[in-house]
Amino acid sequence: MQNEQFMALNADTSDMYGLIHARYIRSPEGLALIYGRYLQSGYGYCPRAFCDKQRVVPNGLSDKLRENRVKVYCPKCEEMYIPTSTNRLDGAYFGSSLAHVYFQKYAKHIVLPPKVYYYEPQLLGFAIAGKRGSKYFKPETSGITDTQQR
Repeated sequence: MQNEQFMALNADTSDMYGLIHARYIRSPEGLALIYGRYLQSGYGYCPRAFCDKQRVVPNGLSDKLRENRVKVYCPKCEEMYIPTSTNRLDGAYFGSSLAHVYFQKYAKHIVLPPKVYYYEPQLLGFAIAGKRGSKYFKPETSGITDTQQR
C-alpha cells in the first residue's frame, strides 16, 4: 500500500472503532466500565473551585464525526469543560448522550448544586467591609432597627 492509502485506511478504521465504542459504552457492560473509571477519578475533576473536586464524565457535543472534540461534564455545576489532558479524541467517540444515560442509571452520583458562599472581603485577615458606617453594613437581625442603633 502507498502511504496515502494507508493513512486513509487508518483514519477510517479509527473512526469506525470510535463509533463502535460510542455504542458499546451505552450498554450495561460499558456503563459499568465507565462507572469504575468514574469512581477512580479516571476522567478528572471539575476545574471550578466551588465544585470541590467533583468527578466528571466524558461527553461529546455531537454524534457526527469531526465536529467537536470530547468534553467532560460536571454533575454538580451542570457544565461541560475541555479536559485537562492533551488527548484530542473526537466527541462522537463518546456520543452526545453518555452523561445523561450514565446519570440516569447511576442517579446516586448526581450532586446538588454548589453552596452559595457569602463573600466577605478581607485585607491581611481583617474585614474591610461590613463595619458600622460602611455602605455594606448589614445590621443584626435582633429586632433593633438601624435608626435605633445611631
